[in-house]
Formats: sequence, structure tokens, C-alpha cells
Amino acid sequence: MMKKIKAQTLVFENVLLFGIGVAIFVLCYAVFTSYQLYFSGVGNIDQMNRIKNIITSNVLFLEEKKTANSSIIIKIPKKIGGQIYKIKLSNDGINVSTSDSYVFSSLYILDNSLYISGKTTSIKGKVTIYKRGNKIIII
Repeated sequence: MMKKIKAQTLVFENVLLFGIGVAIFVLCYAVFTSYQLYFSGVGNIDQMNRIKNIITSNVLFLEEKKTANSSIIIKIPKKIGGQIYKIKLSNDGINVSTSDSYVFSSLYILDNSLYISGKTTSIKGKVTIYKRGNKIIII
């Protein structure tokens, strides 16, 4: 003998099935959004490290040049992760930062008699590093 299902039970089963489907969708969305945020953050840090290394190597190149006055123009990306970033150069080191993260490296290799300074933003898509006597300036 077959049991008869009441209409309330059938509606309840369909609502429950729909609720489970929505819960699975929301969970998948949350997991993939979390992974996207994590990997975009890692990518941003890697790109900031690359820019920091390029500028550091060019500062070292200028410092090793025997001429008293010289300059280098470096093309850089205008944005990292959709954000404009700042580059600051000082005797302490180089700092590349966005609104939510930053990377820093000291310039411990350079001579202490060298004066290093300057800061700029990435909006132009290039930075200029000048060497004037014992000063290295980034603009």
C-alpha cells in the first residue's frame, strides 16, 4: 500500500530543497570571494616588491657611476591592484605603499655619506632618479 503525502509535506520538502540550494550557492560565493581577495593581495605585494627591487637596483647603479650628475627615467605601472601607489626614498630605505599595504627595504649597501630622499606617486607611469654630487633624489 502506498502512503498518501499531504500537500504540506510536499511544499515543505520543496522549500527545504530550495533553501539548501541557496545555502550551497552562498557558501561557494563566500569561499571563492575569500580566495580571490587572498590571491589579489599576494599579487599586489609581489608587484610592489618588484617595483621596489627595480628602483633599488637603479639607485645602486647611479651610486656606482663615477659622474657627479646623472639621471635615470624608469617606467612603472600606474596602478597596482587598481590603486595608485606611493614610492618614498630616504636614507633609511625605500618604501612602496598603497592604501592597504606596503613593502620596505633598507639601503644598507650604500655609503653613509650619501644623502637619499624624495617621494612620488605612480600616477605618471614613470619615476626619475637624479644623482647630484652626493645626493640621490627620486621624483
